[in-house]
Amino acid sequence: MKSTMIALLFLLPLTSQAKLVIYSYDSPIVRSFYIDGELSDESFAATGILTADTIKRRLVSFDFASEPVTFNWDGEAALLMEPATGFQSNGFEKVYVPEQNAFFDIFLDTFFLAEGQDIFESLDVTRPDEGAFVGNASNGYSLTGTFEKVKTINVPEPATLTLLTLGLAAIAIRRRPR
Repeated sequence: MKSTMIALLFLLPLTSQAKLVIYSYDSPIVRSFYIDGELSDESFAATGILTADTIKRRLVSFDFASEPVTFNWDGEAALLMEPATGFQSNGFEKVYVPEQNAFFDIFLDTFFLAEGQDIFESLDVTRPDEGAFVGNASNGYSLTGTFEKVKTINVPEPATLTLLTLGLAAIAIRRRPR
C-alpha cells in the first residue's frame, strides 16, 4: 500500500498556469463612405476590454460596446504569424460572433515592438488603428485608437488529472486495512 501511495504522488502533474494580459480600448470607431461623390465619415464612441493569454498565445476574450456594434466574445483567436516582432505587420484570426451579429478583425502594425518583445505582452505599443476593425452584418468600423494595458494576472489552472489522482489516493487510504 505504501508503494502505491508513493507511485500516486509521482503521478501528480504540475499545475499549469495562464498568464492573462488585459487591455482596454476607449477611442472612437469610424466608418468612411461616399455620398454623392464626397467622402464622409461617421464616428461613434466605443469601449472594449481585450484579454490575451501569453501561455496559450491566443486572444481569449473581447467585450466591446458602441452604438452600432456590441459583442461579448470568449474563445481563442490565434496569432497569424510567429514571431510577431520587427518590421512587419501581424494580426489575429478574424472572429465572428454570430449570436450577436458581429465580428472583429485585429491586424496590428508591430513596427514599434523591439526585437524579441512579445506581442501578447505589448499590444499597447502596437498600432491597431492601422488595420483593426469591428463590425456588424451591414458595416465595418475602424478602430482609431490604441489598446492600453490594464493589468497582468497569473491564473492557476487546476489539472483534471491532479484532482483524479488525489481522489484515488483518498479512496486508497480509506480502504486500507487497519
